[in-house]
Amino acid sequence: MPCEDCINRRDFLAKSALAAAALAVVEGCGDGQIGPAAPRNNTGGDPNVAPVIVWNTSAGVVVQGQNTHRIEVDTTGAGANPDREIKADLWVGGYAPECQQQATALVKIIPPAVKFGEFGMVDDPTFKRNIETLSNYLSQSTTDSVYVMAYAGRASDRNFLTTWVRKIRDALVAGGLTVNRLRATDGGYREEPVFEFWIIPSGAEPPTPTPTLKRSDVIKPVQKPTKKP
Repeated sequence: MPCEDCINRRDFLAKSALAAAALAVVEGCGDGQIGPAAPRNNTGGDPNVAPVIVWNTSAGVVVQGQNTHRIEVDTTGAGANPDREIKADLWVGGYAPECQQQATALVKIIPPAVKFGEFGMVDDPTFKRNIETLSNYLSQSTTDSVYVMAYAGRASDRNFLTTWVRKIRDALVAGGLTVNRLRATDGGYREEPVFEFWIIPSGAEPPTPTPTLKRSDVIKPVQKPTKKP
């Protein structure tokens, strides 16, 4: 028969410092609440029992909370794992053996956006080679997106970004990238035109533009209308 202190379900939080919180449901012991808003005697059940709580993670480093009901994990570098998740194993000791004392939770890791590379106004062979390299990399994932941060130069004409972004988009789509995984944005102005290519994992925030010139400082030449013969 189960001990009187065994409960049906208890929530343990494995909180990542750099990713989302994960919820692990545990068959534990005690009749009190376990969680962020738990009272001081948060194990419940027999007050004479001192529970032993041990956490282990498949990646990252436990920086706070070991031997308590909640941990914080430094997930630096964990997003590079192919499955992009951390497995958190929890053991609770000190109660009767018929009480379940182990549980596992998976914490999804969202790595930050990473700059893949950049180029400016290049010739066609270089352009093609760069696009092929990016396309080959993106083919390794079905969830990562590419974010093109486009900067016009001080002397760029009015249609510069529109023309080049369309060229880049068409080349990437022709290389196998679906339109829903591609986004381009006007980053503003720099002295010379440049296109940055960022890899955006699913759920990650896109980069912030870093122009070096104010739009008000760039004066575009007025194009004279073409006279009809």
